[in-house]
Order: sequence, then structure tokens, then C-alpha cells
Amino acid sequence: MNQEIRDVVRQCSVCNEHQAQQAKQPLLPREVPDRPWKTLGTDLFTLNGKDYLITVDYYSDFWEVDELQSTTSADVITCLKSQFSRHGIPKGVISDNGPQYSSDEFKCFMEEWEIHHTTSSPHHPQSNGKAESAVKIAKNIMKKCAKSGTDIYKAILEWRNTPTEGMQSSPVQRLMSRRTQTTLPTAQHLLKPKVVTGVKRKKVEKGKKAKTQFDKLTKELPDLKVGQAVRVQFAINKGRPTWQLGVCMRKLSPRSYVVKVNEQLYRRNRKRIQSTYESLPATPDVWTDIQPTTNTTGPQCNNPGDEEQREQQQQATPSPVVAHTRTRTIRPPSRYNDYVQP
Repeated sequence: MNQEIRDVVRQCSVCNEHQAQQAKQPLLPREVPDRPWKTLGTDLFTLNGKDYLITVDYYSDFWEVDELQSTTSADVITCLKSQFSRHGIPKGVISDNGPQYSSDEFKCFMEEWEIHHTTSSPHHPQSNGKAESAVKIAKNIMKKCAKSGTDIYKAILEWRNTPTEGMQSSPVQRLMSRRTQTTLPTAQHLLKPKVVTGVKRKKVEKGKKAKTQFDKLTKELPDLKVGQAVRVQFAINKGRPTWQLGVCMRKLSPRSYVVKVNEQLYRRNRKRIQSTYESLPATPDVWTDIQPTTNTTGPQCNNPGDEEQREQQQQATPSPVVAHTRTRTIRPPSRYNDYVQP
């Protein structure tokens, strides 16, 4: 009976639509580059009614922040070109799926400058965590400067020259192999160029410690199969997220999938997708993007014998059973035999 109840609940559309959120997945850190300005993360943010573009280096943690006149792809590209002219062209750029980064204009810019562009899953900012962390630091500095009336650029300069905990070097040292002069008195020999070594090893060790702490309350979710029924999490009108029935179309990366919900294709992280025991709607267009359309009904039968044989085969094919209900005959106690039951 327990198994039958479990099967019924698994097939309940209302229960599946209002499920709780899934557990966090183990941390999947990105590979640490072997040199400065090889891999960059970028993102947009708004503060005090102004829009900014932030670009952070995965090797040195050095970030650049630029105020945008508008949030169009053209302005974002102009700012990135300015940074690339100072520090060089990176091998890869990681961003979210904002309209500035998903436009054809930005795609052409990446191809022309021979940069590999990687986008994170929508509604999963953790995939672009390096840029999100840089945004948090930049906002914190800018808010404090606005409150105290101090110079923002001096504060950014001091932060860039501050040694990172556990690294024994500052972001500007890891990027430029030298300290930069600040308002603090500094010995002249400390300003001379010196290559910082062991950066990748230290960052890898630091990442392993962070992963160990993060993974204590996480759970690895199994991979999804193409064509299986799934539930996808959506927040409608900024209300409580619900899980909508869909189908898994294809796998893009270890934790990113393309799913089809209500005839629309969406890209989502595995955390936003749950496998379900529900049956998919019996509509041919659900499978259009998964595999070529095939004739599942078989050839037309012209003689009655073939038609009868097909009906027998269909009746013999077991249909999916959700739960087996058992019935029993209810008999009144023998002491009530002298009474007439209504």
C-alpha cells in the first residue's frame, strides 16, 4: 500500500506543480587560468540610477568598472574594446544571457576578435559567480564613498593594492607584476616589477577549501535523459515559483539543459529542473526537436485479419499503471441477518 500511495502522489499534477525547491548541488568551480587576463567574467549592474559594466579577471581578481551611457550592446562593446586595448584580448569571456550579450552584434564582436564566449544558465547567477562577486565588492566600495564623500577612484586604487587573504599578493600585482603607487608612503624598491609565482596553485588550494565547506549541505542531482518528462521551475508574476510540466530536449553542458514547456524552448540549470513520473501529452509536436518524425502507427491495413491482429496486439500491450487498487467484498455481520438492510 505504501508503494501504491507513493505512485499516486508521483503522478499528481498539483503535487508536482507545488513541490519544494531542490537541494543545492555540489560546487563546480571553473578552471583557474594559467596567466593573467586569459579568462574574464563580465556583468552589468545598477547603482543610484546609473548603469555600470564590470569586467573581472579570473586569474588575478582584478576588475574594471565603467559607467554606461546606455545598456545597449554597442556601449558594452565599446567599453570592452577600451579594456582590451589596455590589457590585451582574452581567450574567453563568461557572461549571463542578458540582451546585451545574446545579441547578434555582440556575437559578431566575439567572432571578429576571436574570443570564446560562454553564457551561464538563465536565473542561475552562480554560474557567473566571479562577476557577481566583483559586483558585490564594487557596489560596497561605491556606497561607502558616496556616504562618506570620499573619492571612489582612490578607494578602488587602494583595494587593488591590498593583498588578498591567503595569496600574499594583491590583484594588481598578479595582473601587472608590480605594485602601483598610492597615497600611502611606499618604498621605491617595492614599486619595481616582480613576477608573482605560485598564483594558480594557491588559487586551486583555496578553491578546494571553499568547495569542501560548500559541499557539506549539497546533493548531486542525476543527469536527465533526452525525451524524458520533467518539471521546470518558473516564477510567474514574481510570485512563488511553481513547477511546470515539460520535456528535456537536449543537454548543453554538465548542468545546463534545453527544455520545452508549453511549446516554448527554455535553457535552465539542473537545479531548476526535476524529473517526474508523469506521462507526457500524446502530441507529435512534443518530439519534433528531439528526433526525426517516424511513423508510429504502422502501415494501413487493408484486410480485416491484419486489423484484428493489430487490435489484439494493442490490447495485449500493457498500459502504464500508476497505482493498483485492491477491492474486497463487504459482507454484513451474521448478527444482522434478522434485519432488512435498506
